[in-house]
Amino acid sequence: MVCIIEIIVKYNGDIIGLANELNIETEILNFSYAIMEVELEQIKGLSEHREIEYIEASTKLALLETPSIENSCINNIRTGIKYNLNGSGVLIAIIDSGIDYQNNDFINPDGTTRIISIWDQNSNNYNIYNPPKNFKSGTEYTQEIINQALNTPRENRDKIVAQFDFNGHGTAVAGIAAGNGRNSKGDYLGIAPEASLLIVKLAYNETHYFTSTTSLMRGVKYSIDKAIELNMPVVINISYGNNQGAHNNRSLFEQYLNEMSNLWETNIVIPTGNEGISKHHFRGKVDNNSQVDMQFSTQAGLTDLPIYFCKNSSDILEFQILSSSGDITQAISLRQNEQVVLLNSVEIVINVTQPTPYSQDQNVIFLFRGLNNFAIPENLWTIRVEGIEIVDGRFNSWLPVTEISGSNTEFINSSTEGSFTIPSTAEKVISVGGYDSQNGNISNFSGRGFSGKLDNVKPDIVAPSQNIISTGLNSSYGNFTGTSFASPHVAGACALLMQWGIVQKNDIYLYGQRLKSFLRAGAKRDSNIEYPNETWGYGKLCIEKTLDIISYYMYNSGSLSNFYAEPDVPVPGIKEINLSGSPSNVNITNEEMIEFKNLFPPIPEGVNPVLSEYYIDIITVYDKKIAEMLKDMQGILVSSVLQGGYAIVHFPIEEAYQYINFVSTMILSERPVICGLLSDTQALIDSGITDVKNQAFLELTGKGVLIGIIDTGIDYASQAFKYENDNSKILYLWDQSDNSGENPEGFLYGTEYDREKINIANSSENPYDIVKSRDEIGHGTFLASLISARTNESNTYSGAAPDSEIISVKLKPAKNISKAIEAIYDNDVPSYSSADVMNGIEYAFRKSVELSRPLVICLGLGSNNGAHDSLSYFERYLSELSLKNGVGIVSGVGNEGNMSHHFFVNLSNKNSAKIELNVDQKELGFMINIWAYAPDRISVSLTTPLGSSVEKTPFTTNETQDYNFILEGTEIRIEYIFPSQKNGAQEILIYFKNPTPGLWFINIYGDLILDGRVHGWLPLKPFISPNTIFLQSSPEDTIIIPSTAYNLINIGAYDSTNGSIYISTSRGPSISEKISPDMVAPGVNVEGIFPTGQIGTMTGTSVSTAVAAGACALMMQWGIVHNHDKAMNTLKLRSYLLLGLKQRSGIIYPSDLWGYGELDLIQTFQRIR
Repeated sequence: MVCIIEIIVKYNGDIIGLANELNIETEILNFSYAIMEVELEQIKGLSEHREIEYIEASTKLALLETPSIENSCINNIRTGIKYNLNGSGVLIAIIDSGIDYQNNDFINPDGTTRIISIWDQNSNNYNIYNPPKNFKSGTEYTQEIINQALNTPRENRDKIVAQFDFNGHGTAVAGIAAGNGRNSKGDYLGIAPEASLLIVKLAYNETHYFTSTTSLMRGVKYSIDKAIELNMPVVINISYGNNQGAHNNRSLFEQYLNEMSNLWETNIVIPTGNEGISKHHFRGKVDNNSQVDMQFSTQAGLTDLPIYFCKNSSDILEFQILSSSGDITQAISLRQNEQVVLLNSVEIVINVTQPTPYSQDQNVIFLFRGLNNFAIPENLWTIRVEGIEIVDGRFNSWLPVTEISGSNTEFINSSTEGSFTIPSTAEKVISVGGYDSQNGNISNFSGRGFSGKLDNVKPDIVAPSQNIISTGLNSSYGNFTGTSFASPHVAGACALLMQWGIVQKNDIYLYGQRLKSFLRAGAKRDSNIEYPNETWGYGKLCIEKTLDIISYYMYNSGSLSNFYAEPDVPVPGIKEINLSGSPSNVNITNEEMIEFKNLFPPIPEGVNPVLSEYYIDIITVYDKKIAEMLKDMQGILVSSVLQGGYAIVHFPIEEAYQYINFVSTMILSERPVICGLLSDTQALIDSGITDVKNQAFLELTGKGVLIGIIDTGIDYASQAFKYENDNSKILYLWDQSDNSGENPEGFLYGTEYDREKINIANSSENPYDIVKSRDEIGHGTFLASLISARTNESNTYSGAAPDSEIISVKLKPAKNISKAIEAIYDNDVPSYSSADVMNGIEYAFRKSVELSRPLVICLGLGSNNGAHDSLSYFERYLSELSLKNGVGIVSGVGNEGNMSHHFFVNLSNKNSAKIELNVDQKELGFMINIWAYAPDRISVSLTTPLGSSVEKTPFTTNETQDYNFILEGTEIRIEYIFPSQKNGAQEILIYFKNPTPGLWFINIYGDLILDGRVHGWLPLKPFISPNTIFLQSSPEDTIIIPSTAYNLINIGAYDSTNGSIYISTSRGPSISEKISPDMVAPGVNVEGIFPTGQIGTMTGTSVSTAVAAGACALMMQWGIVHNHDKAMNTLKLRSYLLLGLKQRSGIIYPSDLWGYGELDLIQTFQRIR
């Protein structure tokens, strides 16, 4: 019998073509995810195709079942002149067990249904088969069909709508969110009683309590597709969960929900589950040569029991399994992917999964099975964990949810922390815990998050979860308990907020992370509890307080992100320009669009907006809808479209206010940041790279691997970049600053030179007449030599991967207007726009796809402008690209560790903080960016060295104030931005032009503080005078952008000659609380080749990054070219490198300075063997 299973696939490229070629049934969920139906033996071969980035098996999900309106502050906003909200115009999607559509609470007073459609994913007794568009199973019942059934005698309705809610769970959830109370004459009213309903009845097993992750993913896609079709904002409620995974927001299932949360006007609401006191989570820490015992009991009657164990991939552990009778297994190592041991009539299958492209953790599944299909003996079992080589030592383990494992299967020494269920673990969803609204106490069953985790606090909020009266089957009411019934309180609240904001146009951006931020801010909190925490999140749902806060800080859609800009070139009509935006359902008529398109002149002939100082560059989210809108819009240019749904767009500065005010209602965007180089002006041996190249059995020289150098260019004429026959190692060179020749395909500026052209130039007496590109600075040439220089008759210096070949991008200098936006007025400092960096990376990636070769990208530049939290589009683009097969991205953490360019204060226990800022005598100008964590709100005041002051400006959303100190000749602009579209946090930008030298004071006030953390950054060293510094600075959290992006390999620097850390290397952790740097490599006085051909030295983290990139090139050759790991990507490269790191006694790892240790590639290969 052939076993067909469903798998979740993350893909790129032509997945449909591949599916047709392999004859595999495939459903597309979005631009990155699909569901495939495959035979078990097909999976291994499928993963070798380039289009397949990663595969994850579908898992089983269980229903989370076990005076709420008043306690949620609902009554006052549904009546009266203040708000008078009911959810009208908003779609609530209930993905659950179905619905009793005949219940009067879901029927309008005129007898018509309030349900837009029902998709029953199951087959039915009447063989009605009509799947929705783009889906292949189940039956869709439209509003028309449901109304037809309601107009038919009750005994015949089942023949028209053959959908039944067998257990009543979905009906109860829908009633809490949106019941209109008709059956009770208004006594039992749902939160949003006039919202429209969309119902997805999930495919179930015979118990009607379990479904699969793939069924749920289909339901989410269906819901958002319907919302877009109807042009309605949508809230999606999902009351299912499981314990199968690492609970770390990194599975494909969780990542899919995060991505779908970013689509359209969407919020996804999920309960944290009922595992709070189930004793199904164990949290431990093991040291070298120590043991930790995980004891658990098993309930009678279980035939199989999977136990999920998650650890850091750098830790080497061994296990033993003990039964209560004293029997014990031999030591079990994790060197084999699957092992089987027998103990007390039980077969135990140990399955080891290596780090995935999306997670650096290693998971182990212990599957206990009774022999010959008998039950597992009721017993007390122990899994003994022993530390062999420990870097981190922390681990977590989960038993299945109670609905699967039973109430008597439990850990003896359990932890309530981490008892929340997947997928409430997903970062972008609203996770809801439960409390008893009668006494105000937390519900003991409510799933908890992890304590001390401040970047992704779960739950987000709690809502009533006990003894909730709601709609039941057969037009009845029932009493319900469980976090499943807390979640629809929040879903209904979201619908009311969306009605007020989007439908009534009070705040057209009130959805997604913005809405979640306000829900957190408006939560009720007890004075004796410290928030946020793993039990209560940010507090109890209070929709009235949330709306009062939003109303007070009224959102001004016309000025999302203004900036202070005074370019050195004459630019007419500089105005306050909004550079942010967000898609919404603002109804723009065709007539208005035509009028707008014709309002401004087209791009003048002979003008290239990519290069012109009269055009502003922005990075936008980009999809078919936005492409269609922009394609005919006069004066706007989309110059390039990038991986992951991003584009670079250019607006004329003279009309920018009008353009962006209009377009910002439909486009989510950000301005690029200005990047600087990460350097001042024995390494390969100390990194174990030379030893690897000398190992005959490895034969690793980088052959078959491409190196992407996105930097200052390359000295293509240097002998270091030629083979023995004088052919160039450089396959392509894109000089963005040279517009004398043909642009690369897909880009509208610069000149592309291929190897043939470079070879012709190299054989010419005047090579620069043919290939005009020069590396005037030398930084890119130096980095390229460290990675790829080749020994020949004219050159004795060898890089780490001498047989690798190069894709070089010479970045064009940033526009003066772009620099002025960040108050950078020194035009002699090398500076580059992140938009051009993204284009350069995209170019290198496309070439690697075209050539079907793996690619390692070396990034030796960065910026301090931003939240440093991985959520800018620059960071997201890199994070997403790094997960693709055959791509490795290595980035330097920066040289900001001792620069005094960062401050940190915590306002959780005080009302204000004073920051002292010294301004250098020669300072022309600069910008400080200050960030407070959502939902905190802060304000600032300033005092100049001469005693002049800017009084405290009360917090308002998106407010900009200018101040001119005439006697001092200083100009100041203070800009408040809240909440940021990218992370929901507050940003304050302070711009200084011609600042008075001396000591300035910046006072920061906490207007509303829940979190309390506030960070501020000055620009990087190249862009600011040496003595412009914070006097109370913090060396931590100085990792620069884009090393702050998730998934990149982040490299610090140390001095390999004396073993000391490089004093300026930036320090972690990152703001997103990931360990950074990952590792250090030699970066002090490292030898390389300059454009003159001479060997010299350079210092900085860009240098250590190039050394690490060379190591990655050798790993790529071993993995992909030599077929040892065809699915190699950045995260896998990182895990392999971590495996071999050198560590010193006396240093506690991981470290904010040293990361996990020093790069040692030969030790990696020794441990792999």
